[in-house]
Amino acid sequence: MASHGSAELADAPTGVVHGVFDGDEVVVVGVEAVEAVHAWSRGGFGELLHGLIAPAAGAAASFSLHLSPVEAFFLVFEQPPRLRVLDGRSGERAPAGGGDAPADAEPTGPAASSAADDDGAMGVQACWDAFRSATPEFARTYAVYRALRAAGWHLRDGLKFGVDFALYDPSGSPGAHAEFAALLVGVDASAERSWLWLQRHLRVCRTVAKKLLLCSVGPARGESLDEATPGCLECLPVEMVEMDTWSAGKEHAKQSREPGRRKESKLTEEGGGPGSVARDAPG
Repeated sequence: MASHGSAELADAPTGVVHGVFDGDEVVVVGVEAVEAVHAWSRGGFGELLHGLIAPAAGAAASFSLHLSPVEAFFLVFEQPPRLRVLDGRSGERAPAGGGDAPADAEPTGPAASSAADDDGAMGVQACWDAFRSATPEFARTYAVYRALRAAGWHLRDGLKFGVDFALYDPSGSPGAHAEFAALLVGVDASAERSWLWLQRHLRVCRTVAKKLLLCSVGPARGESLDEATPGCLECLPVEMVEMDTWSAGKEHAKQSREPGRRKESKLTEEGGGPGSVARDAPG
């Protein structure tokens, strides 16, 4: 697997690129197409993998960019659109050299039955349906992904930290460490949710120097939601809470180092400070 901070990927001109959905993820090939969405200044989307796709005759590149369904839909759905997705579940592959087939090439697969002004790409609703089939709880997962992107973060898969997403500062370098680890709650009702479950995640996040961000998503209590179209996203508010462990010993040490806290504590103990309780004089 390639590092996300690929120095060889320079900024690319903005534009729409093509990728192929293989049933699990969307694959983009071609140097310019990969740079257009994977370069850090372009959002740092996808996982760059080397040597998994044999280059076409005369092509120098032998790497491909793999986009998760939520990443791909973000690039398809949000404005301005930056990705067109071809349905490769029947065996089609992404065209080499930036995603655009040569002008004199015969269309194959989905494009063969399309009009001349249609490149055969899946529409927004078709992408939504296909990605929902491939990803459990796609609508809610995408709602959180969209909210975090809108807040200005670059996101990567958080699997290695045991969470859903890792959040990176876009103003930092591509090789910088993630600041937050985002965990979705209220998505899978059958999943374990307990204080012990939460403590496990907090422990892992502290070990890898990440702050844990709990993301709750769902319609208002008692309301049902039809997730058949992207319009349901307007009914999926996202709430976020930063979690941290609390240690009585560390908190006491912290307060004892603060002069104001020590003075207030002393006054309170002597009965002359705020919150003191007057004692009855002996009768």
